Amino acid sequence: MGASKGRPRGVAIGRGRYADVYEWDEGHVVKLFKEGLPRYLAKREFVATRALFDAGLPVPNVVEVVTVGERDGLVLERIEGPSMQDRLSAKGPPRTDVVTQFAHTLAKLHASLHQHSIPRLPLQRAKLEEDIARAKGLDEITREIVIEWVGALPDGQVVCHGDLHPRNVLMSPQGPVMIDFLASSRGNPAADVARSLLVMEAGQDWDTARVRNLRRQFRTVYLHRHCFSMRIWPEEVHRWRVPQAAARLAEGFPGEERWLRHIIREGLR
Repeated sequence: MGASKGRPRGVAIGRGRYADVYEWDEGHVVKLFKEGLPRYLAKREFVATRALFDAGLPVPNVVEVVTVGERDGLVLERIEGPSMQDRLSAKGPPRTDVVTQFAHTLAKLHASLHQHSIPRLPLQRAKLEEDIARAKGLDEITREIVIEWVGALPDGQVVCHGDLHPRNVLMSPQGPVMIDFLASSRGNPAADVARSLLVMEAGQDWDTARVRNLRRQFRTVYLHRHCFSMRIWPEEVHRWRVPQAAARLAEGFPGEERWLRHIIREGLR
């Protein structure tokens, strides 16, 4: 897995907080991480995506690690199609049956991921503790309590995406495809689902009362379908809500600190 050099073609076809996506060559794109990010991120995503692709899971084929200027990146198979989020919100609020169908799809994809293990991935617990330790907006007593909370929760060894939600699923003509394994780790699937639920709850794409209810329906169906598939109880997922909220504080998303601190305070009562 050596890094080669190259040059993307044209303008960015996708922009994110940590990386941008450009055309590369026929049938491929290059995902370039922002300057200043740790170089191991590209290698971690390569390892996870390659192993899952080889195992037959619906992820893009990853070709190589590249360096473009000062930016590290990955050359990946180009997947045609909108994201699941775009499909859900393309023509206004979706019907309830569509919400249920897509929530089932996301749960099925996530459960399929949790059937696999990749020993080379970092430990989920260590990443959570590291994020909580640097989270802004936590007093030291609360920080210590939450870190101890993480230590008391059960460990795991399955592949955890770390950020699976409707924007990270592409609806290709061949079926849904999971993308963006930047935050992947090995750990407890319940913790991974708790993270996904928190991210979906934080999203502000839909803002009417009816849409808020649809979003709540999506999360509920997704949670219970995944728990049924994995033979776990929803309560096992809920135990990870406080640690995941504390860890998300470290990411510094605008407008979320008050909401996340409220989750932590309520969870610690």
